[in-house]
Amino acid sequence: MAYKEQDFAYEFTNEEIQKKLNSVDTIEVFDYDNNTYETKIIPKEFDPNNAKQLRIKEVWFFDEEASDLDVRILGLAPIVDNTDRNGNVVSTGPLFWFYYPDMREFLAVNASFNEGSDVDMFSWEDVFENRLFSSYIIQDSNVYDRRIQDYKTVPLDALFEAEKIKDGIFHMEHDVWDY
Repeated sequence: MAYKEQDFAYEFTNEEIQKKLNSVDTIEVFDYDNNTYETKIIPKEFDPNNAKQLRIKEVWFFDEEASDLDVRILGLAPIVDNTDRNGNVVSTGPLFWFYYPDMREFLAVNASFNEGSDVDMFSWEDVFENRLFSSYIIQDSNVYDRRIQDYKTVPLDALFEAEKIKDGIFHMEHDVWDY
């Protein structure tokens, strides 16, 4: 199932997914024989290589039974560039959201290749469960449901704010233990 937003409340229908993935573009082409412009319809199919990143929604919680800070992945969203007619990137955002627990079976049977080593073979589930990816924080739960870039407009300030949130998570786990 593909969802419209990260709260997984509204599902896309198959027709909506096809419309989002495959679109039609029209261009004006000059016909030199008739000295006129003709409208050409060009189908645009989705290229999976255009998804260069994944947005991961997680929940961090303290497991009292194991006395450990744990993380659960809730959702995945491929990030694509939205372009104008000239091919210029207008915005970047999630294509749609997948509920991770529903995707685990699919991810477990598909191999992820490590360019640095031919020996290590992992499934995509291994990559996500063992956190074999690099990431940075873009949002923390807050009253206004704002992303960091919404209130820290300078990119360097946004990175510092993400590090501050990460340090807060570390200190929350560290404060549980009494030395």
